[in-house]
Amino acid sequence: MTQNIRTSNGRQTIKINRLGKADDQGVRHFISAMTLTDAGHGDVLDLQRKGNALLLWISWSHYSSSTSKTDLVRFQWKAGPYNWSTRPPAFKIMPKFGITQNVQAKLDPTGTYLLYRISGNGRDRYERRKVTEVESGADHTYGKAGPFPLSKARATAMGWKDRWTTQGCATRGDRLWRYTGNADRTDPAALTEYGWSIGKEVARHNEPKDAGWTGAGIWEPEGMAIVTDGVIKVWYGIVRGDRQYLIFRRMEPDEIRPTLTIEQAASELLDLLADEDPHNDPPERRLLLSAVLALIEERHEQWSE
Repeated sequence: MTQNIRTSNGRQTIKINRLGKADDQGVRHFISAMTLTDAGHGDVLDLQRKGNALLLWISWSHYSSSTSKTDLVRFQWKAGPYNWSTRPPAFKIMPKFGITQNVQAKLDPTGTYLLYRISGNGRDRYERRKVTEVESGADHTYGKAGPFPLSKARATAMGWKDRWTTQGCATRGDRLWRYTGNADRTDPAALTEYGWSIGKEVARHNEPKDAGWTGAGIWEPEGMAIVTDGVIKVWYGIVRGDRQYLIFRRMEPDEIRPTLTIEQAASELLDLLADEDPHNDPPERRLLLSAVLALIEERHEQWSE
């Protein structure tokens, strides 16, 4: 998780905290941290496994006199303090392909695709790229979406009534997910899906305005991620009260599955199976795939009737 620290010079420092597994009370205890002095806000962080190395992707601001520049960078996790001159291990500036605005990046759960969030001038837009092509410098996109408003004024000008406060984004298969909503709830929390192939909205999941919170203080959406564990799971965060609690909730798979067409679900299943060794399939997966196989064989027989 990241923390934003405002410093005396008006700049912002990023602190990246590594936490352990939750104990019996659900508390994740602090292990270690990386501090990136004057590196910016640090609102989007993503992780990449390469062998035994844990690599971090983040947007990093740096300065030359009074001039600032923000680069998309990747480096290896190692606890300690760093700045633009004393960089972390395996530090690399990743290509932005001529984009002059700020770029943030998130990997999909399979590690195949990379989501580029490009923001500036009160709007953001999104591109889907392959991780291997970004690493090699190949400029090729696999879908685009946006632009979307980042302020109420911009939203009103575009005919939008909400969804101008971006709090998280993620990609999985042909879908771009955006998580929006603000602390005073004038922009109600929402999870919206867009199709990369068409660049348009395909599904929306509205959250109750207060999500059961009746206490004092703020109630603000913060961050989201998608994981795949047999089914798609969407995790999203809420900061509430006096910021002492970060509550993560899960959208149950049954709420997501109806939004996926058979063709899209089959395509994602093929991608996953191609990357997995069948000898490593646990009993639960074998049982599930056997049921899918039986249903497909039954359907195949009906085609010839």
